[in-house]
Amino acid sequence: MRGPKQIEFEYNLDNKNRDVIVDHEGILPCYEVQDILMRRDKTWKVTQVLIQQSDSGPNTLPTLYVSLTDQV
Repeated sequence: MRGPKQIEFEYNLDNKNRDVIVDHEGILPCYEVQDILMRRDKTWKVTQVLIQQSDSGPNTLPTLYVSLTDQV
């Protein structure tokens, strides 16, 4: 997925503990399962990635849902 997108990070399957980043320039990577990244001053491993494209508006960005675990 290239181009503008919204990325929603979920930490340790805690649905209430999320970060949302809007990447208007499309410079952030599209994460894949098993990727390792730094967030919140910790190392995290990607466990699941889902992509959702909404058709509800002309300027709606696709959303990349990224589940992370600290069990690296």
